[in-house]
Amino acid sequence: MRKQLSLAVAVVGLITLLATAMVGCGQSAQAPAVDSSKKVIKVGWLTDLTGPSALSCTPMVESGMDMLQEINAKGGILGHPVEYVIVDTKYDTNLAVTGFEKLCAQDNVWCATSQSANFPSVCKPLTERYKVPLSSIIEYGTVLPVSQNQYLFGNGPTYADYYRCSLNWIKDNWKKADPPRIAIMGVDMAFSKSNIKGVKWMLENELKWPIVATEWMSMSSTNATSQVTNIKNANPDYIVLCSAGNPQIIFHKTAKAMGLTDTAIIIDTFLCSIPMFRMADKDAMTGVITHIPVAIYPQMADEVPMLKEIAAIHKKNRPGTPFDWVRVSAYAGALSTIDGLTAAIEKYGFENVNGEKIKEIWETDLTGKTAHGLGAPGQWSTTDHIWCHDCIIAKTTETYDVEILYKWYHMPPWPSIAGDPGFWQ
Repeated sequence: MRKQLSLAVAVVGLITLLATAMVGCGQSAQAPAVDSSKKVIKVGWLTDLTGPSALSCTPMVESGMDMLQEINAKGGILGHPVEYVIVDTKYDTNLAVTGFEKLCAQDNVWCATSQSANFPSVCKPLTERYKVPLSSIIEYGTVLPVSQNQYLFGNGPTYADYYRCSLNWIKDNWKKADPPRIAIMGVDMAFSKSNIKGVKWMLENELKWPIVATEWMSMSSTNATSQVTNIKNANPDYIVLCSAGNPQIIFHKTAKAMGLTDTAIIIDTFLCSIPMFRMADKDAMTGVITHIPVAIYPQMADEVPMLKEIAAIHKKNRPGTPFDWVRVSAYAGALSTIDGLTAAIEKYGFENVNGEKIKEIWETDLTGKTAHGLGAPGQWSTTDHIWCHDCIIAKTTETYDVEILYKWYHMPPWPSIAGDPGFWQ
């Protein structure tokens, strides 16, 4: 019932210069303490350094590079230097496909990670063709059913898992005779549609709460006036916001400006708890219910000891920069990757390690284990939710912090029918 997470690691595009700069000092992503005579281990990373999700992705890359510097300074993996190969995908699935193929065919990465739930579905055929495992935020319709030839792994629960916690917490604390009225605000992307389908099933079949409005935006939307107007006219008690990047910020700003949040509370993803993200409009994103993976919430350092070590690394490399769960997740991803690659080299020998061997390690040796209590890649099930089985239910405050409403909220299992891909597609 505890902590976990993973986000493998990686780099391409505009990034060779960026990666060098982010390391802080030194001439490359490799520190001098490694054995220069040993071959480099390459790990790919599909991320958005530009585009609508750059605000949340860039801090992860910075902290991932900081962790890489620490790892290489201590000798890398069994003496082998580790190199991230980063692809700036700009939240574009076409760039994700071409970037992932380059990682596999030209850069010869051993494994890769992605920060977008939209990329696994388009990259899945390539993972199987090149036999390179990809760890990513996922939508369940993509990874189910799990097959023996599957090289796609989840590195965390989806929005639907977290909303399941938030909505059940609301149920536990609802005092009125009539059930709460729910509005849904989504973005016209596969990850949002998939998660909203699961949320709607839960609202209609388990909680039996009325869904009074469902609205959609696109990732290129610059205005949410009509969506906010329609939702406000439906008079909801809560709005489930399943969005990302710029549309997410635009909706918050518009909801605040039009008075929607005077009468209704937004239930947003964990992104709205990130100080850097909230700087886009702190007032508009105050009073929002959110959920944070327990294992990577910095304030849980007394219960997750590794967080103290990560905090020291962050303070050394980025003094004055907020230390939030997004940065922790990047550190955790690096640690998880090191654990998996170390296990593969120890078991098979460096010259024998390839994507197939790493896949076996992720499926067997790392099953049920975590990187120092933080996380590991895994396959989703209706009961396991991949890694972090518990989250913190919180409300954002005016000071860029959160008010914790409930700690260690255990994710309720999904019904068995949720194991069918059609449930999410």
